[in-house]
Amino acid sequence: MKRILSDWLGGKQDQKSIPLENERVVFKNDDLLDPNDGLERIGGNVSLYNRLLSRFIEEHADTKEQIWSKLDYDDAPEAIRIVHNLKSISGNLGLKAVSSQSAQVEDILQKNRFQELEPAINLLGDMLQDSIEATREYLNCSSTQQTTVTENESLPLDIEKITLIRDLLDDDLSQAIELTSELMSQKLGKEMNDYFDTLRTALDRFEVETAKELIEEIIKCSKAHNS
Repeated sequence: MKRILSDWLGGKQDQKSIPLENERVVFKNDDLLDPNDGLERIGGNVSLYNRLLSRFIEEHADTKEQIWSKLDYDDAPEAIRIVHNLKSISGNLGLKAVSSQSAQVEDILQKNRFQELEPAINLLGDMLQDSIEATREYLNCSSTQQTTVTENESLPLDIEKITLIRDLLDDDLSQAIELTSELMSQKLGKEMNDYFDTLRTALDRFEVETAKELIEEIIKCSKAHNS
């Protein structure tokens, strides 16, 4: 696809609006990652936001290559789906530059404006690379700033709420996940936080039986600490 585009274009690109191949664009930090914007969208839950950022890095670091792979096989609809997904997820996380450029690439693909495609995807790749680097820096800083919560500082677990989560697992998984996030935002102590991290992972994977077993362990652990 890239070779075909190059042959078809014949050097007719408008370099005034599209960066040269060897020209590196510098992006503003707030456009790369705006944590305040991302946190506002998920109710200020820092722990959840950081997990979502980590997952974004894992799942989207090679998105540029994924797009070209689909185009190389003439699968434009799948390429559009990948770009659209990147646009939505990055927008919700406060990765403004990636979301904005994804929207442009999506529009270019939908309208078959082939003369703009290769430089637009390359620019998206640059934005994605810089945004991931900014995200890693933010996550490192966030981890360093978090104070260690001692057992004396931790709050007692709301047994009624964790029991409700267990009861909701078979009927309303989304509500169970929401209540789990609420509990995770509280100061429950390191041991309990580790339990809840594992619980949230099980819920994200729809592993209901594993989640039920973890909740039983959480309840036992809480009662042992409070006895």
